[in-house]
Amino acid sequence: MNRQKLNYLSAVSFLRAYLKGVNTHIGEVFDVNSSSNEKLKEAISIVVNPTLDDLKMMMNHLCGFPFRRGFAWSQGEEDKVIRDFESGIHFRDIAKAQKRSTTAIMQRLKEKGLISRNVKLPERKNLKSFSIYYS
Repeated sequence: MNRQKLNYLSAVSFLRAYLKGVNTHIGEVFDVNSSSNEKLKEAISIVVNPTLDDLKMMMNHLCGFPFRRGFAWSQGEEDKVIRDFESGIHFRDIAKAQKRSTTAIMQRLKEKGLISRNVKLPERKNLKSFSIYYS
């Protein structure tokens, strides 16, 4: 039997058919609604139907940036950064938990007046650049 190698688009088509309960090779319809498949179905659905934010996070990751680079800060995220900083947690650990760069964390704390404006921010070099624009 000659198996054709899946590329990204054919894999997405296959998984979309799986979510609908169709075996694409023989056209058989099967039950994908059992409770044991719910987490699998949810994961497949997210992978084959990514949001723009999901795509941006994937591109950040592929380019070597933190996942949340370029995302707006929520009030909850800012509050958590401030609490963690005031608790003595290191910038690197806060950045890792927030999925942002140490530079972003330090800049946010500078803007809030919690660290001196004279503190030099680290520079990241040799990273691929990209932008995703959408409206």
